[in-house]
Amino acid sequence: MDSPTRDEDVETIQTAPLLSRVRLRSVVWLALLACVLSLHVWFPRFDAQVNDSYNVDNGGRNALYQFAQRRLGMRSVTRNHDALVGYLDSLDRRTTLCLLGPARYPGAREWGALLKWVNSGGRLLLAAQWDDPELSIPGAGANVKSSGAKALARALGTDERRKKGRKASPAPPDKPAAEKAEKDEGKSQPGAETLPENLASILTGDLIYTWKSEGWIEAPGAEILVKTGPGVQAVRIHHGLGTIVLTASDYVFSNAALFEEGQQNGYLVARLLEATGPVETLVFDESLNETGTPRVIGLLLDPVLRPSTIQLVALIVIFGWRGNRRFGRLLPEAKPARHDVADHTNSLGNLYYKARHGTGVLREYIEQLRTELRLRFAGGHDERILRPIAHNAGLSLDEVRRRLKEADSAARKPRLSRREAAAQIRKLAVLRQAHHKREKPVKAEPRPSADSA
Repeated sequence: MDSPTRDEDVETIQTAPLLSRVRLRSVVWLALLACVLSLHVWFPRFDAQVNDSYNVDNGGRNALYQFAQRRLGMRSVTRNHDALVGYLDSLDRRTTLCLLGPARYPGAREWGALLKWVNSGGRLLLAAQWDDPELSIPGAGANVKSSGAKALARALGTDERRKKGRKASPAPPDKPAAEKAEKDEGKSQPGAETLPENLASILTGDLIYTWKSEGWIEAPGAEILVKTGPGVQAVRIHHGLGTIVLTASDYVFSNAALFEEGQQNGYLVARLLEATGPVETLVFDESLNETGTPRVIGLLLDPVLRPSTIQLVALIVIFGWRGNRRFGRLLPEAKPARHDVADHTNSLGNLYYKARHGTGVLREYIEQLRTELRLRFAGGHDERILRPIAHNAGLSLDEVRRRLKEADSAARKPRLSRREAAAQIRKLAVLRQAHHKREKPVKAEPRPSADSA
């Protein structure tokens, strides 16, 4: 007859649904890892936001740098990456220093070093940023005022000037009226009539050029080099023994302006450079560009270090995936293990071992042995109990009594080493095995019958 099966002994394995929470999480992590690894093949284009001489985009200065190298020679055109405060002390006064729309304008110490160098005979070409022309040269009496919105205001749509222009949309005036309005607008700007105009017609009179600007210059007493409808756009300032050429926009120095078809922007740039003085050596300053933009992210996304950055991001994604779910197939839930007496005995033995309580172990073993041998109830009949044990163990009765007596003496000690307690327990274990051997039933031999006798 088969024994009935209990429900608690039957292990039930439930299959997980097709899109469980764990699997859906793994799919998301795997898709993220695939997107990160795909960046090795296609990486989104980010605008450098730094219009330096290395940038080959529309707003960069690389075309001007290469043009200057072809005209003056590679040794005569260099870049500066050192701080201006210390660099200008050793810079030749016959050099033309170009600050073309730097990422940040010079600070107080840098302005002091620049004006000191110009005062001793240096030549400076300074172009304000096209989208943020607010600039002031301390000690030179020259300012660049903004007539347009900031870049952030244009991006957020908070340009009040453009909002007003959208509200009012009058009909376009005729050409004579437009020319008159343009002249009136140029005269209405501050500083438009306070500066002499003897050089403006000479510098730009025979050129067809494109000048984009959102500001104008206020510099009383300076020589006007370029003037458009919004006002004065480029001036030359004599400061001590040196010269400063200031422009209200850096657009004309950009790659897009120099490559514009049908325009003579390159001639205008060359004349602005010559306005500082005879151009023998040219230095493009990059220190203000490097210190004016965050370089850590840009360096990590540089084409040279980009593969290593992508691999690092992939490792981070794998680490996050590994921390949320282990690799491998799904396993069924395991039932809690059932504990037995052996686990309790092992735990108790470990506690005795850690506490170095060998006396307690030996005492407990003697008590258990006396209970099994029934010595505590035998009284004076211990010889009847111990003699079969001595016979089965191959020992004398006196040896058995001596072992029991030594074990009792050792158990009464206040402290007993583990080695000595183990030796006593092994001796008593021999007696215990002999007692169990005695208790085994002996198969009886068949008695001879009367007939066989």
